[in-house]
Amino acid sequence: MDKVNVGKETAIVAPLIDMREQAVMAGGSSRIDRQHAKGKRTARERLVALLDPGSFTE
Repeated sequence: MDKVNVGKETAIVAPLIDMREQAVMAGGSSRIDRQHAKGKRTARERLVALLDPGSFTE
């Protein structure tokens, strides 16, 4: 793979990485804190509790 293609791939993948990081935060830390204050888990926390480790990949 040449350097030109690597640069193009990086430009394509970088926004996807940012979007994934935003999704992991589930609306931000304040929203997560509100869920916890209500005694609830976030959707991701519920999935982690239900699924076997390594069995779910996004």
